[in-house]
Amino acid sequence: MLKGVLKIDPLLKQLLHYISVCGTFMVLFGIFFLVQKYTIGILLSLHNKYLFNIPLDILVFTPSTILIIKQYFKISSPYSKD
Repeated sequence: MLKGVLKIDPLLKQLLHYISVCGTFMVLFGIFFLVQKYTIGILLSLHNKYLFNIPLDILVFTPSTILIIKQYFKISSPYSKD
């Protein structure tokens, strides 16, 4: 009886998969970036130093956050292809 209701269009399922993966990545990125910024960044005073008019903490913590996520987390979603 519910089998027809639970079927999801493949295009919608793919869109939901990408939204879920991007959302998970953004949440993880925000958490780890803020943790690094307010621990290491304040201890080393990186928010006061600039390189090419960009704060040094952004230049240092963005790549390190991406590397941490890529190395230690496997991001998946319930909408991925089986």
